Amino acid sequence: RLELWRDQHVEYLTKGLRHLAPSFHVLDANRPWLCYWMVHGLAVLDETLDDDLENDIVDFLSRCQDKHGGYGGGPGQLPHLATSYAAVNTLVTIGSERALSSIKRDNLYKFMLLMKDKSGAFRMHDGGEIDVRACYTAISVASLVNILDDELAKGVGNYIASCQTYEGGIAGEPSAEAH
Repeated sequence: RLELWRDQHVEYLTKGLRHLAPSFHVLDANRPWLCYWMVHGLAVLDETLDDDLENDIVDFLSRCQDKHGGYGGGPGQLPHLATSYAAVNTLVTIGSERALSSIKRDNLYKFMLLMKDKSGAFRMHDGGEIDVRACYTAISVASLVNILDDELAKGVGNYIASCQTYEGGIAGEPSAEAH
């Protein structure tokens, strides 16, 4: 019989938000993802964050926010659409006025425009790969923070359609294998 050990999950997730074990150093560039997974896990368990922990998370993610837009994997790291997705979803899940107002929407919009490719797709970071994942993270984040407009959406549908393979699946990029 499967049993959810709710209290142990809450303890593990809360502890992880306060302090990560040294073995997590390999995930340094994924710290907004760790926040997202843990905050989302707590939300799924209908658990609320105490004010101090919430403030610590908002402060940390604010330090990950690049002054030109987007969020890096940690303070001072290159802004990236995937870590921007994780950071914004964390802040939206928290949902407080402080969390939501910490998102510099104008800069985030400018960052997304910089990541927009002439194909209609998006690149994950400056000079990075162009793929369906980048399209999803950009459009999702833009929608969440209400900055999605025709300029950001232009060509995305056509790019995704160009990734559809003969068997009907969607590949990460045109001419690649669907999965």
